[in-house]
Amino acid sequence: MNNPSVNGVIAVTGAGQGIGLAVTIEAAKRGFDVLALVLFEEMIDTVNNATESLPGTVRCEVLDVTKPGDFKFPDNLEVLVNNAGIRPNSFP
Repeated sequence: MNNPSVNGVIAVTGAGQGIGLAVTIEAAKRGFDVLALVLFEEMIDTVNNATESLPGTVRCEVLDVTKPGDFKFPDNLEVLVNNAGIRPNSFP
């Protein structure tokens, strides 16, 4: 396993599927702390199932980046992978 040089959290938007999920999985494989931001609550199980046995910690939150509301990134945010996007027929 790699020794992570990031001391804070890696936040990934669009983490519920596709590239965002792949980035979340890879970061967790490498032992990073990941904040997985998903569009729908139903996507949380997908992320948790894909990362449950990996060395990094993964915390999921629902976030629609077009309506951030009261969302605040953690103070220890080190990396932001701003991957969120809308694709037709991508909703559950």
